[in-house]
Amino acid sequence: MARFYTDADAERVVKELKTIEREAGREQEDKKKEKVCLDIDLLVFDDRILRPEDLQREYVRKGLEELK
Repeated sequence: MARFYTDADAERVVKELKTIEREAGREQEDKKKEKVCLDIDLLVFDDRILRPEDLQREYVRKGLEELK
């Protein structure tokens, strides 16, 4: 869980996060194989919740609370 500030838009941030995943060795078919070495998702951007389903996960809620 991390918080950061950027001048980039959400689309650009997601693109950069996916680049980091690929550079770390993640491949598209890894998730289907339940083999995920690194998973970076953008959950909130400009106070907008982008992935509401993720907020149902206890570890996500706990991490967000710790960032406050």
